[in-house]
Amino acid sequence: MKTPLFLFSLLILINFNLFGQSVVVNKYFNSGITSPGGQDDVVELLIIQNNLDIRGMIIKDFSSSMANDGGGKYEFSNHSLWRNMNSGTLIIIRVQNTSSDIDPTDYILDVGLTDSVYFTKKGTGSFDIATTDMLMIKSAGSGEDGVTGSIHVLAGGTAGAQFTNAPAPKLRATGTSGTARFVYANNSTSSLSDFNGTDATGNATGLTFGQGNNSTNTTFINTLRAVPPSAPTLSSPANGSLNVPVNPTLAWNASFSANSYQIQVSTDSLFGTTLINQSGITLTSYNATGLLNNTKYFWRVNASNAYGTSTWSSTWNFTTIVAVPPAPSLLSPLDGASNVSTAPTLNWNASATATSYQIQVSTDSLFGITLINQSGITLTSYSASGLSNDTKYFWRVNASNEGGTSSWSSVWSFTTLMAVPQTPTLLSPVNGAINLPFTPTLSWNAASGATTYRLQVTTDSTFASTIFDDSTLSVTSKQLSTLLNNVKYFWRVNASNAGGTSSWSSTWNFTTIVAVPPVPSLLSPLNGANNVSTAPTLHWNASATATSYQIQLSTDSLFGTTLIDQSGITLTSYSASGLSNDTKYFWRVNASNEGGTSAWSSVWSFTIIIEIPAVPTLSSPANGVINISTSPILIWTATLNADSYRLQLSLDATFSTTVLDQAGITTTSYSVTGLLNNTKYFWRVSATNAGGTSNYSSTWSFTTSMALPAVPTLSFPANGATGISNNPKLTWFKSANAQSYRLQVSVSGINIIDQAGITDTFYVLSNLANNTTHSWRLNATNTAGTSDWTLPWSFTTLATSIESEIAKLRTFALFQNYPNPYNPVTTINFALPENANVRLEIFDLLGEVVEQLINQDFEAGLYSIKFDASRLNSGFYFYRLITPKFTSVKKMILIK
Repeated sequence: MKTPLFLFSLLILINFNLFGQSVVVNKYFNSGITSPGGQDDVVELLIIQNNLDIRGMIIKDFSSSMANDGGGKYEFSNHSLWRNMNSGTLIIIRVQNTSSDIDPTDYILDVGLTDSVYFTKKGTGSFDIATTDMLMIKSAGSGEDGVTGSIHVLAGGTAGAQFTNAPAPKLRATGTSGTARFVYANNSTSSLSDFNGTDATGNATGLTFGQGNNSTNTTFINTLRAVPPSAPTLSSPANGSLNVPVNPTLAWNASFSANSYQIQVSTDSLFGTTLINQSGITLTSYNATGLLNNTKYFWRVNASNAYGTSTWSSTWNFTTIVAVPPAPSLLSPLDGASNVSTAPTLNWNASATATSYQIQVSTDSLFGITLINQSGITLTSYSASGLSNDTKYFWRVNASNEGGTSSWSSVWSFTTLMAVPQTPTLLSPVNGAINLPFTPTLSWNAASGATTYRLQVTTDSTFASTIFDDSTLSVTSKQLSTLLNNVKYFWRVNASNAGGTSSWSSTWNFTTIVAVPPVPSLLSPLNGANNVSTAPTLHWNASATATSYQIQLSTDSLFGTTLIDQSGITLTSYSASGLSNDTKYFWRVNASNEGGTSAWSSVWSFTIIIEIPAVPTLSSPANGVINISTSPILIWTATLNADSYRLQLSLDATFSTTVLDQAGITTTSYSVTGLLNNTKYFWRVSATNAGGTSNYSSTWSFTTSMALPAVPTLSFPANGATGISNNPKLTWFKSANAQSYRLQVSVSGINIIDQAGITDTFYVLSNLANNTTHSWRLNATNTAGTSDWTLPWSFTTLATSIESEIAKLRTFALFQNYPNPYNPVTTINFALPENANVRLEIFDLLGEVVEQLINQDFEAGLYSIKFDASRLNSGFYFYRLITPKFTSVKKMILIK
């Protein structure tokens, strides 16, 4: 047997590079039935690797000609059947199977593709083996489509594209399967290498599924099955189990093909020494004996058959149960103790390894009946309760752990003390009593069984400290002394005898009477104060313990008569009203509480303020007046008793904002400066004295005058112009705020025109003398006044009459400027044969207009225009004359 195993292992090693997963297609059968879906087609797989997990692998066919991927595709399910396949197992896969074989112990499984327990259909193709076809097994996770992830291919017939693309190992029979025929592996050398290449037969009959294809294939399959069993898996006790008996049954799961098992048990996880080392076990369990309590053991198992021994199973451990604890020994109360509380704590010594205790308490030393029978106690003490006074009790304890329960301890006894007296009930003074004298007598009802009483008195309801504490009282009352005024006291009583002390009575309280409050001290208005309101609020300092106050107000310092005599005031202030102006008043206050009324405070006085002045009346400027100076004087009438006035000036009739808000004015007028022109203002005045401030006067308004107009700017003719018509149109630019203009034209210093009231920005002259220089100037006027004169300009009329000049003109003309080049002033002349609108522009080399000299209507004639280029840079410029019938452009040069 050793030589075949060695040769097989060598062959596996040689061909390992071809097989990523060790399963091959051993044979397949083409039934030839095409409907429904080739239901009798069969595939047989051979497992060639021990303990192989085939879950998730894909079995598929490629339909006719191996040319496409349209066949059926099925995935091995996650069922445990596929988890651990043994080497040499034949898996028979039918399209449909009505009698499945799922027992792997005979190395043969027989299942159907349509059984969803074992397979999951992938894609939409039908599993239908054709005459020329190939069957493929693919690795898990490689997907159902294509040939990537192929583990093995078996094909019959001419190789198609899918077979060519499939990776090795792949086996093809040149013959087809035919109808009701097989394709199978020959296994000529009984080795794994026979499943790659062409060592296959097609179009065969007479084969049986679940058996070898021939003698060499059978030899190969039997060689695969000749392997040792797999390592067993342990079953119980579960790994890490606690409190396992000292004679446990150790169990494991059977290993496939195992004949016997070996078990080892040790306290060493490495099994350097073993307590149990038993082989030849034919069952899957072993009864261990002789183990120690509370000890951790490790165990493992292997399996053997005729072909060898498996590796050891995984190592598990368990811990045995602890030993039964010893009986406890009792501690307190001592055996035979007396005067024990009816709620005693019973104590005992700890018992080694004990996890809990049970206690029994009884009036019977044999514990025929028990008053307490408590188990599961984890401490070494137990607080008993509900025991009867003056009674003998017996008690005992045992101990338990996981190993069991000890015997009972020895039995001890104790006797409880006599009953404590009842709790006293308080009698007087009643709870919450007030205004008690300083030496009250406290009394309570007698408590049954009491021999003494304890009385506590305190100002603290928690009795953290006391002012009286006497535990020797033999009577049911006690008179106290030296208590304080207005103090709340708490008191309680308990009763005692040999059996103990009762609980405290309920806590009651009482409050002693308060002391008469001290005399209040006055606060405001200050003594002798002047200018006090006619409705003053009178204030005084609080008097300790006072609950109310009385105030008196009079014009008589002896209070023979009073204007105000008010008691029961709970605040430390009083709002007086209806007092007379400029009058002196006297006032005083006393304080009261349950203890009585204090003496009067000292007497203070105050004098009422004089009456506020009347509302002022506005005088000037009159309400609504216009064209007022921007520096007006505002005047109002004097008001009786006024010491000063407040003036408000605003652009808003509601005075939400102010231009002027001036207080402390001692006259009845005020000079305002800096006002805006042509603006409406609102104003009002109030009057003030020591008594206060009057309401504002009625609101008046006025509007300031306009600003002087600006000096006009002359436009045409240009200053110094020549060749001007005898009937020129003088033009100028509009002056800001101007309402009219005054024009003066003179010759040799004598005005020939002096025209005021001009409302346009031009004026047409007529019949001027030929070849004569005329000077002209202009000013502007509005309601605020007249501007300065402009600087005078001059122009010279034509040498002959305009009719003569016009008669000579036959065409439009633009003449070259002179001088040219120029710096910075030059003259431009042009001729108009008829009246026309004229635009004269200067533009640069980029075509941008840099200056427009003229844009207005002209009469027929010759015209001369001066151009000042001070603001321009040196360079080439162009000037252009534009009329409705004529346009002309000329160049000029500016050199600076």
